[in-house]
Amino acid sequence: LLTAAKNGQERFGMTGEARFWLYKLALETGLRAGELRSLTRASFDLAKAPTVTIDAASAKNRESATLPLRSDTADGLRTFLANKLPTARVFALPRPEKVVILLRGDLAAAGLKYKDAAGRVVDFHSLRKAFASLLLASGVDVRTAKELMRHSSITLTADVYAVTMRGSLTDAVSRLPSFALPAAQANGTDGSAVASGANAPICAGGQTGGNGAPNGASRFAHVRETRAADPLRIAGKSSAKRDETLGNSIGAARGERIPPREVESLSSG
Repeated sequence: LLTAAKNGQERFGMTGEARFWLYKLALETGLRAGELRSLTRASFDLAKAPTVTIDAASAKNRESATLPLRSDTADGLRTFLANKLPTARVFALPRPEKVVILLRGDLAAAGLKYKDAAGRVVDFHSLRKAFASLLLASGVDVRTAKELMRHSSITLTADVYAVTMRGSLTDAVSRLPSFALPAAQANGTDGSAVASGANAPICAGGQTGGNGAPNGASRFAHVRETRAADPLRIAGKSSAKRDETLGNSIGAARGERIPPREVESLSSG
């Protein structure tokens, strides 16, 4: 479509190059026909971070918006807009009912059908729909796509504008990380492969991994033994006796003698 438009003759008062930039901006920004009609040279900032700004009066939601432009698009627009005054209209679009006829002529020149077998048509708004679909197909998250589309609801972006493209489902699944099991490091006594080290399964029936960490039944036995040795977990002890046992253990480690709980130390006061 872009190639046919750029190489085409003037139609409805628009040169082929002007139609090329009209369609290109629609595909790369999602701007509607009426919003593109309102653009002037001053709407474009083609500096280091190029943007195009829509004024509130021309936007469908009556809110001004500044949208980013691709750097290569900005490079081409500098030449296209070089001789235009700041207030000059960028696109001399025909009346709204003629815009679809303008597009149909360029579709025919490109060998593209206006209507497919399912009855779906390629109107100017299809370029905006293609913008949303291509964003998501390129890996852009749906919330960012919503902001670029200037939608009030993320549901509108995902359910209405984001068309599932042929082959995209297969491509999506192929992007998942691999869940293939690691290669076997050793064989068990029964001939089955046994992983070792950090990859050893927890339920390995008492075997230990390469790092010596207990697994399976041995691991749980190790946990029980550790708990039994903990002074705070001594069965049948009251909380006071547990505190005393723990205090004695700490004091013994420091070389101190801890007096019985009933004996109060003398104070100088």
